[in-house]
Amino acid sequence: MLIRPAERLDTPELIAFLKDLTVKVDEKKASYIIDVLTQDPVNQTLLFLVAEDKGEVVGTVMMERVQDLWTDHYIVAKRFFYVRPDYRETRVGAKLIQRVLQWSEEIPSIMRIELEPRAVADIGHGLDKRGYRPVSTVYGLEV
Repeated sequence: MLIRPAERLDTPELIAFLKDLTVKVDEKKASYIIDVLTQDPVNQTLLFLVAEDKGEVVGTVMMERVQDLWTDHYIVAKRFFYVRPDYRETRVGAKLIQRVLQWSEEIPSIMRIELEPRAVADIGHGLDKRGYRPVSTVYGLEV
């Protein structure tokens, strides 16, 4: 299993993942993925990774560093997280999130990482050993 930065050649698989998640992929979402993949790879505000197994992309995560509206601190927010159904329960998600944690610890002033409960369950309870703790529960309305 290889965790690596996403590349332009990964676009078809990533768009297929989006379709699986949202059913409808419009041109705006597809062009966003392509735009991100053509950005400068040294971009420190965005992390876009894929998990590759036997030459196939089997999972992905996109995280973005954004400034908190109320403080001078930064948060890392999930933009996209997906693991192919046939690779779930194989720790692919955990490996992707572990790399996100490494990335966020390399950047000064990160004060919070926003992860879904599913992502936290994937990586186990090792977050508290790294100094992380839950700070809130976020609710959203599905539309």
